[in-house]
Amino acid sequence: MEDSAAVAGLLWDRWLPLNVQSLVAEALPQGLPDARGLSIWLAAVHDIGKATPAFACQVDSLADRMRGEGLEMKTQRPRHRSEGGAARSGRPGAAGRVAGGAAGLDGEAGGTVRDRGGWSSWGSA
Repeated sequence: MEDSAAVAGLLWDRWLPLNVQSLVAEALPQGLPDARGLSIWLAAVHDIGKATPAFACQVDSLADRMRGEGLEMKTQRPRHRSEGGAARSGRPGAAGRVAGGAAGLDGEAGGTVRDRGGWSSWGSA
C-alpha cells in the first residue's frame, strides 16, 4: 500500500494539472494540501483488502506471514468458477468499506461503487 501512496504523491506533484488539483481542492477545507492528502490516502487504501485474512488465506506465503504475527486462519485456496465455486472465497472488499466508513464516507454523502466482487454501498445512498 505504501508503493501506491508514493506513486499517488508523485502523480499529484508532477503530472496532475493544476486545474484538476484545484477542482478537487474546492471541496475540501484546507484546499490543495487536503486534496493532495486525500489522493494519497485513497491510493494507499484502495487495496486494503489484500492485508486481510480473507485474501491472505488464499496464498500460503501471505497466510504464513500473518500467522507468524499471531493471527490464526484457515488456508483456503480459491476455487475457479469452472470447478463450481466462486473465484475466491474471501471478500477483501469489505475492508475497503470499513476503511471508508472510518474516514467518514458512511455519512450523508454515501454512494455506490462497482468493485470486482459486485456492488459496494456506503452511507444513505
